[in-house]
Amino acid sequence: MESYDPADFRGVMDQADLVTPDGMPLVWGLRLLGHTAATLSLLQVYTRKRFPALQVAYAYSPPFRPLTPEEDEQVVEDINRSGARILFIGLNTPKQDFWMAAHKGRVRALMAGVGATFDVLAGPKSQAPRWMMRIGMECFFRLVTEPRRLWKRYLKHNPRFVVLFAAQLIRERLVKSNH
Repeated sequence: MESYDPADFRGVMDQADLVTPDGMPLVWGLRLLGHTAATLSLLQVYTRKRFPALQVAYAYSPPFRPLTPEEDEQVVEDINRSGARILFIGLNTPKQDFWMAAHKGRVRALMAGVGATFDVLAGPKSQAPRWMMRIGMECFFRLVTEPRRLWKRYLKHNPRFVVLFAAQLIRERLVKSNH
């Protein structure tokens, strides 16, 4: 929904190497449209504690400011020199997506935005209880634990998602019934 209105961000998402569903309502919607395997399940990041043989080729935490052109070039060199084939970007939406778009063709790795995944695995953010994840209510847990950060986004995007998805589902069903 972040990319639905702003044409510049929608363009970034359309050109991304990999776009993953962010949240169970989107996964459910994709299943209703006939997409049985959610890409989200492919993006599980495992910690070294759980998987000691995991090889991490590159890790970097950028400062909370824009990089200088020299710093940015050094980051690109370091990533490429590391030999990483998949680069998980754990910033926020849309910051991580604009970063990936700006570095497409410069970074020689498939780039995937993983949002708050690193925060959850490292501990600063809690993961929803398993029962909430099973019923697809992780977004409600996130809202309760981070209301100041998320309430505006959810209030703006969630109702629009429901309406726009319902319209798409109706269109898809009409097209199938006409064939």
